[in-house]
Amino acid sequence: MVKTCARCQSANLRRVSRNKISEYAASMIGFYPYLCRHCWHVSLHFRKQHAFAPIFISAALVGFCLFVLYARFGLHVGRVKAKQSPANSASVLVKLPAILTNEDIIKLSKTGMRPEVLSGLIRSTPHHFNLDAESLAKLRQNGVDEYVIRTIVKVTIASTPVTSEH
Repeated sequence: MVKTCARCQSANLRRVSRNKISEYAASMIGFYPYLCRHCWHVSLHFRKQHAFAPIFISAALVGFCLFVLYARFGLHVGRVKAKQSPANSASVLVKLPAILTNEDIIKLSKTGMRPEVLSGLIRSTPHHFNLDAESLAKLRQNGVDEYVIRTIVKVTIASTPVTSEH
């Protein structure tokens, strides 16, 4: 197939370098700029032999973007979550007490609540945690994530009033 100029229909074309962003974008799918030696018009023409590598690069770029969206925002492409029946959701519901304690955190952790959610709950709910070694060890032994334990320690220390001794 002979490439011809779109303006003068001359077949005297030669491949030229890409100068514009639009030409670089078009080359990602196999269209490259050609210069007509007769009228000096630049037009884009398809180069079949160079089309496959850019297509793979484009597919990799789309895959990378989907990975970033999934990692950052937790987006699930093409995945539909099944609705929970009332019987299943009743077993997951836990009534929160007015003041959170170490035992409440253990209960919530055993229900499968994510550490980030537990930490947010700790920061936003009134609490009274024990920070002695035995209580912290009990939290860890019952499967409470280390991130949650660190949040408990930080929040408790931050809410403890500082007394000055003279």
